[in-house]
Amino acid sequence: MKLEDFPFQHKLNTRWKDVDAFRHINNATFLSYIEDARIQLLRRWNINYEKKSLIVASVKIDYVKQVLHPSSLVIGQKVSRLGTKSFDI
Repeated sequence: MKLEDFPFQHKLNTRWKDVDAFRHINNATFLSYIEDARIQLLRRWNINYEKKSLIVASVKIDYVKQVLHPSSLVIGQKVSRLGTKSFDI
């Protein structure tokens, strides 16, 4: 996949606190990065959270390589499945 395959792109910079003892970004931190990107994507939809709730039912990450600090990252997202009561990003 290429970044151009994703219509929504969220840019961020790594933070010092994300570095672990091995001097790379801790694997668990990527969930936080993905959450930040997902929140920005959902804000575009103007969802009224008092009438609707969204639940993250599953997250799967395939790590490809280490990320060192400092780094600039781009998280690409798209809706890959749209159902009647659920969707996949």
